[in-house]
Amino acid sequence: MRTSVEAVMLVEEHRHPHLLFLRFQDGSARLPGGRLRPGENEKACLKRKLCSQLGVSPTVDWQIGDCMGVWWRPNFEREIYPYCPPHITKPKEQKKIFVVQLPERQCFHVPRNITLAAVPLFDIHDNSAKYGRIIATVPVLLSRFKINKII
Repeated sequence: MRTSVEAVMLVEEHRHPHLLFLRFQDGSARLPGGRLRPGENEKACLKRKLCSQLGVSPTVDWQIGDCMGVWWRPNFEREIYPYCPPHITKPKEQKKIFVVQLPERQCFHVPRNITLAAVPLFDIHDNSAKYGRIIATVPVLLSRFKINKII
């Protein structure tokens, strides 16, 4: 089974939390993160992926918090579920989403074909047509946290 990790990072703009995610030229959006290497720890993988995707030094101290949710892909199709379907004994992918607190001051360098976007939570909520299933549920997943402690 393939395991991947993604990061939910919030910034404050106009006194409202905004979610940071990567937007590609084809219009798709994705949270920063990626696949684990064999034998790699989830948090170590997330730190490695954040450093490489956001173009920061590997010495940055990322504060990775709780796992917010787990998504399952039963086969190699696009459909992904917030639960493992009961008839699936060996799912093909597991995607874990973690809360990550940004360093106090940090400059990001993303490739030219990728845009780092900050979108307010009220725009993301229940908007899976524009942002995808996983990103659209982030505001609901964040409801168990006290937002002013994350930012």
